[in-house]
Amino acid sequence: MNNFLKYIEGKQTLIFADFEFTCGKGIPAEDTEIIQASVFTLSNPKGYFGVHLRGTSSEEMTRYVTPVIHPILTEYCTKLTGITDEVIKCSYPLSQNEAIRKIYNIAKSYGDDTKIFVFGNWDRDAIRFCEKRLNESSDVKEKVPPLHELIIDIQYNIAEANARAGMELKSLAYYANAYGIQIEKMHDAGSDTKILIELFKKIFQENVSLPNQILIDIIAEQSLRIHKLEKEIRNIKKQEKQTSFPINTTCTHTSSTPYGYIFAIDKDNKCFYKKTVTSKAENKAFYKLFKEKKVVFSFFKEKNTSKQYALKLSKKGYTCISNA
Repeated sequence: MNNFLKYIEGKQTLIFADFEFTCGKGIPAEDTEIIQASVFTLSNPKGYFGVHLRGTSSEEMTRYVTPVIHPILTEYCTKLTGITDEVIKCSYPLSQNEAIRKIYNIAKSYGDDTKIFVFGNWDRDAIRFCEKRLNESSDVKEKVPPLHELIIDIQYNIAEANARAGMELKSLAYYANAYGIQIEKMHDAGSDTKILIELFKKIFQENVSLPNQILIDIIAEQSLRIHKLEKEIRNIKKQEKQTSFPINTTCTHTSSTPYGYIFAIDKDNKCFYKKTVTSKAENKAFYKLFKEKKVVFSFFKEKNTSKQYALKLSKKGYTCISNA
């Protein structure tokens, strides 16, 4: 994940973009070409990242681009984007070379170290394929500039701002709906760029509270993670029972007498899973699972010690997602 804040500091103008590319059956990644590109700017008056820095956005360009390798768009591509061969031909399109140069020059006009923010890492990869192909072509007299080096994917940054408890990556449409952002049309470069800017403003400039739908989904995803974990543990215990997993015969603990307390700690998402284990065999099952999953864990024999540890984690900002 990139630390995109360093690209904002000191910048009074931020640049956002979106691209649509040829796609569908029979088009390998390395043959991908731009068919639409949009670039918008967002004013950042204070020149730094913070709350209530309400900037205004403006369109720099939204243009169609002529594909060359696969000049006839696939049915899938047209259905996805709404772009047809006729739309491109009748729109005074740019060439692949012109599109890359134009966007690169727009970015550089705002400073040599200016970056272009996009949603998703495919844009950067696809642009890199385009540049490589153009630079290897005998038709190009001068190499195209490295536009892909200016592109910064902020999908993970947006996900992190909405998912400190471990939420999975979501689509641009999902976040737009969750934050009440009007969607004109998905998979349209101009519309998607405007959505990205509004999303950026709500999360990083206006400090809008986390929408209820996202909170609900975070809880649901955590519950699913716990359910999957417990299912794996049950399977391990079942397998161990069938294969006579070695049990310390001197152990007299029963289900009503806890053998101990085990904690699985998720340091990335600052949460922990606490489970009461009733036997040494069950503790070994947890130990085996967590070791395979490379999960940080701790075991405590005494209940009071377990409570003190849970309190210590809570004070450090960790959330208990299960307390069985």
